[in-house]
Amino acid sequence: MFKLFQKKPIIAVLGKEPSILAQLSKEVTKGDYKWKTYESVEEANSSNSILIIEFLSPTTYHFPQTLQPYSLFSEFDVIPYNDNSYDKLLFNLNLSIKLEKTKYFSTTVNELLKAYKQDIEQIDFISNKATLELLCYLPYTATGQNEMVEYINDINLYYLNAIAQYDKPQYRQTLIWELELFKNTFDESKEKFIERLTLLLEIIDSIKQPYEFAYIKYYQSKLIQESIKGKADASLFENQILAFQEIKLLIDKEKHKEFFADVLYDLANTYTELLNRNYQISTIDKGIEVFEELIPFLDKSKNYKKWLHTHNAYANAFFLKSTLIDDIAHAKKALKLYTKLKHEFNVKKSAWDYAMYQQNCAAAAIHLAKLADRDSSTKLITLALELCENALKIWTYVNYPKEHACILLNMGKARAQEGKTKK
Repeated sequence: MFKLFQKKPIIAVLGKEPSILAQLSKEVTKGDYKWKTYESVEEANSSNSILIIEFLSPTTYHFPQTLQPYSLFSEFDVIPYNDNSYDKLLFNLNLSIKLEKTKYFSTTVNELLKAYKQDIEQIDFISNKATLELLCYLPYTATGQNEMVEYINDINLYYLNAIAQYDKPQYRQTLIWELELFKNTFDESKEKFIERLTLLLEIIDSIKQPYEFAYIKYYQSKLIQESIKGKADASLFENQILAFQEIKLLIDKEKHKEFFADVLYDLANTYTELLNRNYQISTIDKGIEVFEELIPFLDKSKNYKKWLHTHNAYANAFFLKSTLIDDIAHAKKALKLYTKLKHEFNVKKSAWDYAMYQQNCAAAAIHLAKLADRDSSTKLITLALELCENALKIWTYVNYPKEHACILLNMGKARAQEGKTKK
């Protein structure tokens, strides 16, 4: 059944007359959208608009919904808008990408490529960058493997030609960075990408450009972290700690709070990974120090997931230390930290996270029961068994056999401790 008076989806515009843009984009939008002006991104978001276009000046715009909390070379992350056919084509092609109008893009992008190749020596940096970003979508329009490879090789060449045009270091660095990201999209070798990032870091002065150096180093370090996951060699994680520490020192923590917090988060968790390989008290102590430095930078209302994961990992760190030294003070601290998070985990939000929390809390209660007096131990065992039962409802043998076995192991430990307290 057709719905009468169905509302059109809204394209929000900040700082520009939307009727001009609606007319300009007719070939893309077909009149299927309502264009409206808003005063701020927040106001546009509250209207449930599907796309926001923000004009930063009469001649530049961007799409604020796609911006990251922090990014690299963000001052160049704009698109030109002038009264000429080239910039109008840029606008429509960018719009087609954002609205997933693939037919328009695939049939029109060659017009942009033709115009770009004709005027390549005269084009300014911002237009060059914006054009190359659009051309990076060309491989997705290929009808076969050979055509895709041809597009990839051509785009690589366009970037290299553009890089050679500019003497300004940041222009060259920006284009090299974007070229590396593009190459990585179609190159399965993470090792080669990591090596190429090392070469990029060599042309960036960490004293003159600390943020840029830190950003790329962090990006590279995250890739390395992923590649060493599960490996037993402690030196790999020691090297990661050194890398994260170097990055941390380069960041202005007042200016780039979220970036600084992310680096601290990875540094703290890397200490935990190292502990699982070297079992040294000093390792977990350093991890706890980093968690304590990180926590004041977290805003629960802005990034709840990071806030929750950090507090859970902080509790984990105290639990790990308490198991290493059998210290009742640290065991109590761990259980107290877990208990504070009790209302943050529930089955409706995330069944798996809820089960994980029940398991962590149960393990902490069992360990504390080993160190506590008889009366306290009895209460803690009762609590631990209840938590294990909660986890088993989610981590069933059929769906999560490994996690299910872990819970049964903890229940066995709890029953063994229960037996000791009754003697």
